[in-house]
Amino acid sequence: MRWALACVLVVACRGGGSARVEEPAPFAKDARIVSLRMHDRSDGVPRDLSALSQHAASTLVTSGPLAVAVGAERRARVDYQLDVEVRIEHGVAGKRALMRAVAGATLERIAAPLGEAPIVAEAMGERDDAANAGEDPVARAARERDLLEHVLDDALKLLAAEAHLHTSDAPALVAALTDAAAPVEVRAEAVRVAGERKERLAVAPLCKLVESDDARLGDLAIGGLVAIGDRAAVRPLTHAARMRDVNQLPKIIDAAGALGGDEARSFLTFIAASHASPNVRELAEEALGRMDRRAEPAP
Repeated sequence: MRWALACVLVVACRGGGSARVEEPAPFAKDARIVSLRMHDRSDGVPRDLSALSQHAASTLVTSGPLAVAVGAERRARVDYQLDVEVRIEHGVAGKRALMRAVAGATLERIAAPLGEAPIVAEAMGERDDAANAGEDPVARAARERDLLEHVLDDALKLLAAEAHLHTSDAPALVAALTDAAAPVEVRAEAVRVAGERKERLAVAPLCKLVESDDARLGDLAIGGLVAIGDRAAVRPLTHAARMRDVNQLPKIIDAAGALGGDEARSFLTFIAASHASPNVRELAEEALGRMDRRAEPAP
């Protein structure tokens, strides 16, 4: 089966090694999704995966301008594959019989270079279940398919929203970071993209995100600031260290040591000399040591 569609899906290039090989930019103009694989992880009777694949393709076509040519000859490191897993579960919660559907999508570049991670998204939905052993199998299969399609749509749209950030300009990226109504997954992807690009316009919103009530976002924001490497982040980070839970302090100590500078040194020196916890004092001393070693002239 072949079809040509369009979707805005971008693989994040995260990490890397000491040696860099010139690679095509993720989702260059001629990049395509050439493989869409659907996997059913449900127990029971297998369902029509070709119909679900076509539904997924129809959803992707509304998501943006990346060509999809399923079945086309693969071009390593330029084309991409999309794997989708779906699952239907039947169970009881309290006195309610429930039908639950889960869909997960993983997009990755074929023969991707070392360090490039895929974009992933997952969605789940529930409905009341008749839980009637005498229910018509055709009607039951139709209810399951309808719920699966809704959940699959949610997962693919979330994946597209995350991926779209990789083609967004700096103001759009900052808007995603500061949008409290956006899904956590989208804001988390925005943090990663800001770090990869070393986007200095993102420093201020990332500093605010460090103090987020969502611990995952806060930790990602610290990592994003270190990746950007702007020492203007040190003062807001040290302020967050005084305001936030002590569990976040070791991460901020590491970040301050990685960013370096006079403010980082003053903060770490103060923590190493006066913090009540011996473990925290040791962490600050180690961070100071790393700063000193980086400052030494190369032999």
